Formats: sequence, structure tokens, C-alpha cells
Amino acid sequence: MELMDKAAEYLKDEHLKSPDPDPWKVKTWDKSDYLSYKVDALVDEFIAKRNKKAMEKDMEHGILIGEDETYYLLTRLSKPVEYYLSTDENFGRLADLMGKYVAEGREKGHKILNTNIPPENIVVMEVAANIYLLKKEKQQQQAKPLPPGNARGKKR
Repeated sequence: MELMDKAAEYLKDEHLKSPDPDPWKVKTWDKSDYLSYKVDALVDEFIAKRNKKAMEKDMEHGILIGEDETYYLLTRLSKPVEYYLSTDENFGRLADLMGKYVAEGREKGHKILNTNIPPENIVVMEVAANIYLLKKEKQQQQAKPLPPGNARGKKR
């Protein structure tokens, strides 16, 4: 327990004035509060760094769609993202492919999280999502309901 007390005292004296950033909250902090606050902060920082590295690696080979960096869906591509950004033709293929996924994600409040794709290209992918939604709506309007009976329309 001596080691814990020394660690808490070190953190109290050296690094932390108040674990709570809200100065209006008045609370008496004991040694264990300072220590647990600092450990939590260090663990959160470590996890955030690890997740950022994994996210950057995922961005190289796919499109990330989500609300924020903590949760996202990865659509893995057959070639690196840089390949699809290298020519307009390749990017056109990517935009067509991603239209469906971007549209579905947008309905859930998600967005494209890739920082390795220029903003103007993300706008093009959003337009592709709009085109996908329009095509889907048109197909649904043109679909004819089957007549009563079996699939050929004959009653038995």
C-alpha cells in the first residue's frame, strides 16, 4: 500500500490540481481519486492511440463509414485506396461501388471517415450515393405486383 500512497501523492503534487475539469463542482479528492483518475486517463490515451493506428491501416485498404473514430464499418477493397485515386476511371469505379454503402450508412447517420481521400472526392461519393438511391427508388416504382395465385398468375 505504501507504493500506492507514494504514486497518489506524486500525482497529486506534480500533475493534477483537480481530476474534474469543471471548476464549479466542489469535491474533496483523496489520494485514490487522483491515482484512479490518472490511470483511467493513461489507459484511455493508450487505447485511443492504438485505435488510431488501426484506423489508419484500415484506411489504406478500404473505406471507413461510421459516426466517429470509435465505431466504424470497413468496406475492404481489392486494391489500395491510392490505386482508386490515381485516375478518374479508377475513382469512378470506386464511387459507383461505394454509392450503395454510403447511402445505407447515411441513413444511419454515418459518414465517410477516410482522411486519405480528398474532400472533393468524398463529395463525388456522396453524389454517387444519391444516384444509387434514385435508381433504387425508380426500380421500386417500376416493379409490378404479382397477380393473385401462383407465380405465373394462374389460379388453381
